[in-house]
Amino acid sequence: MHLWSVVRTAAAACAAFTLGCSAQPTFAGHRWMEQKDDTKPHAIEQVGPDHFRFEVAPQDEWKNDKGFDRNRAEMKSETVEPFGQDVWFSYQMKVDPGPPSTARFCILGQFHHTNDPWDVGGSPPFAINLYPNTNTLRFIKRYTADRKTTATTDTVIYETAPIRRDQWMHIVGHIVFGWRGDGTVELWLDGRKIVDLPHTSIGYNDMVGPYWKFGIYRGQSSEPMVVEYANMELGSESLLGRVGHPLPVR
Repeated sequence: MHLWSVVRTAAAACAAFTLGCSAQPTFAGHRWMEQKDDTKPHAIEQVGPDHFRFEVAPQDEWKNDKGFDRNRAEMKSETVEPFGQDVWFSYQMKVDPGPPSTARFCILGQFHHTNDPWDVGGSPPFAINLYPNTNTLRFIKRYTADRKTTATTDTVIYETAPIRRDQWMHIVGHIVFGWRGDGTVELWLDGRKIVDLPHTSIGYNDMVGPYWKFGIYRGQSSEPMVVEYANMELGSESLLGRVGHPLPVR
């Protein structure tokens, strides 16, 4: 299965994937949509064949975030992941040097729920969050069996030791979404298993499953931030072999 091959739908109109290109990139077997400040030419930039750079500054706003005090530069998969089936992901991530994050939240990867018409808000059922001031990562899982999703969910948080900026981290995950105790969460960080939750609950009681997003999504903050990602793989086939054998960053 070839998982990383950038395919552009606007042919030669875009020599490189940067802001201003109207093409939708396809990679990791998914089509993606940019969510970023359209006035910033380098909010999302492809810097290598398998390598993306995301940047936000204090006043950056995606058009749909106006009035909500958020900074965002994300890629959203247009594929929803089904409930009750294996979802695997593997990638490398590096937070570039800079001041500690002071944002009230700073999500660097998430499976976002697909809202039903009657839902009211709600945080993502799975998120990787850079915690304010500490440089620690928090892996967050949430669920609710309520038919109407609100901001109130059952939440479990796993926190790492402080990360080293300007150093690549390798993340592998295996999730089965299910809110009836029929879910699974397995996470590996740099080859070490940090979360092992069989027969757990993760996700919301929605008609349609969640979708993956990566990049920077944070509460508006005064410091600029750059995060890089490489070798994004996402699908139903097992990526357990990646735990000890990450792909080289190019």
